[in-house]
Amino acid sequence: MSTFVYLPIFFGIVAWEFKFTSYITPEMTAFPKRKFLFMGLFDALSGICMLFGGIHTSGSFQALLLNAVIPFTMAMSIIFLKTKYLKTQYAGALVIMAGVAVVIVPTIVNGGSSDNSVVFNLIFLLSTLPQAFSSIYKELAFGDIDLDVNYLVSQRAAGIDFSRLARSGHRSPRVDSVLHGSASQCGALPPHRVRAWTGSLFIDHGGAPSHRRLCHCGVV
Repeated sequence: MSTFVYLPIFFGIVAWEFKFTSYITPEMTAFPKRKFLFMGLFDALSGICMLFGGIHTSGSFQALLLNAVIPFTMAMSIIFLKTKYLKTQYAGALVIMAGVAVVIVPTIVNGGSSDNSVVFNLIFLLSTLPQAFSSIYKELAFGDIDLDVNYLVSQRAAGIDFSRLARSGHRSPRVDSVLHGSASQCGALPPHRVRAWTGSLFIDHGGAPSHRRLCHCGVV
């Protein structure tokens, strides 16, 4: 939602710069817009993984897992940009990965909890991959191009919002009514009319839900 707020603000600034300044040159506006779209796509994918992964990932875990973007970015820069790093920088990346392992491994061994689920933790961790690739893509796509910062932010926000809107076109079946109750109550409905979910993650069931936790049933 925050990127939607950016649109009127930064496009307004860009319009003012077009009219009253020479900050934005013809070379900047000629820059291919598809590159902004790709950059926005990576950022949108990262946000989606954070959104779903954060459902059952505690705040302290989130802060630790986000640090994985540093070694992931280093690895991708070595592969795609042929970047060279110092031994101390490699050591720092290994320390970060060790910290992530300390967070994830006990969760896997213990089977997770209500606050931290292994699957959701991994989904949240995956959000750092699009972040890292977005950083590398910016280096590859923009190179030595000099872009006005307001023009760059406005186009990036447009790319993110376009990617999210394109994704929203593939929605789950429409929910006509919502019932709140136990799994057994949900199971009383005809199986073909039930979609049961916990939190915000949809789980399709061919028959009545088998879990005993409280659930929400959308009659479709």
